Amino acid sequence: MRTELITRREDFDRLSPSWNALLAQDAVCPTGLDATGGFEWAAALIDAFLKDSQWLVAVAADEQGVAGILPLFWSRHRWPEAGDGVLAALTELNGGRNGFLLREGSEQALSAIMACLRTDLPGWDRLNLRLTSGSRSEALFESLCAKEGMRYVKGGSEENAAVSPYLMLPDDLDEYLRGFNPKFRQEALRRDRRIREQGRVQMRVFTRPEEAAELWAAIEQIERLSWKEEAGSSLTASDWQERFHKCLLPHAAKSGRLACAVLTLDDAPVAYSLALCFEGVACGLKTSYVQGLHSFAPATVLARLFMIELRARGILAFDFMGACEAHKLRWTDSTYSRCTYGLFNQGIGGTVAQVRHRVGSLLKRGLART
Repeated sequence: MRTELITRREDFDRLSPSWNALLAQDAVCPTGLDATGGFEWAAALIDAFLKDSQWLVAVAADEQGVAGILPLFWSRHRWPEAGDGVLAALTELNGGRNGFLLREGSEQALSAIMACLRTDLPGWDRLNLRLTSGSRSEALFESLCAKEGMRYVKGGSEENAAVSPYLMLPDDLDEYLRGFNPKFRQEALRRDRRIREQGRVQMRVFTRPEEAAELWAAIEQIERLSWKEEAGSSLTASDWQERFHKCLLPHAAKSGRLACAVLTLDDAPVAYSLALCFEGVACGLKTSYVQGLHSFAPATVLARLFMIELRARGILAFDFMGACEAHKLRWTDSTYSRCTYGLFNQGIGGTVAQVRHRVGSLLKRGLART
């Protein structure tokens, strides 16, 4: 198994076909990888936040082609307090159900990548990553650590923010809601009727590259009129979020992964739901609505119409992503969880990082007791 550390953008771009082919081998909801592990997502993260010296990709290949890919970045470029010796999976910048991009059954590729990092990449003491609980990636990683004596710490799966809801989309969403949450179904249909009494209501789904500029204009208009704008959580109020999503939309549209629904009232955008689709799963990235129409629940009206449309287009699951907030749990009670891992390098640097972690954990527990 050959390994290589890629640090140039032209070499990164050449990985695109192999990257998404590996992703497709482990893309079943809820324990598989999702669209945030794809090439387009990684390209948007690099374009938005990192310079060439700040990221790298470890690649393992054999006579059959690329067998494993692990994109990384130096954590100090996002969190200066992390220190110079901390590496992180690229999806720690922003991600969902992530893990290792590996050819099916290729634990050897993961072993080769980890050996490459230890021998060919100086200067790191700890590697941080997040894996979906019960996933193939988690099983392979823990098995490899046990087999090769690699030191790591695990945490996070019990935290609220580490648990997210998803829905296996039924053929008839309204019939499903009749059994799962009948009161919410009635409310959703009532809100749909009420908003239609205000004017002409339409939903448009944006998917094509030539629509990206028009879509971003609609998103900006909705965000600036949403409650999130004043709270500072809208895309337009956060430079970090705005930069990333502006980079993501063209990449996602060009690859055919984009699906963003916009609800209009008399041609004015009033709500949107942004999703990425991969192998029959839609990841709900962002949603918002015009605050002045709060009593008509335009986001709920749009969510129902959008999920019905996605199912008609062959999408089998909708991943709500993020925390299990009340507005998401009205649709489903199915959830998955993610765990954080910290892998310590060999040598004195890794040992110091491990000791530092233990001391920090003890201090946190002591503060929690007091």
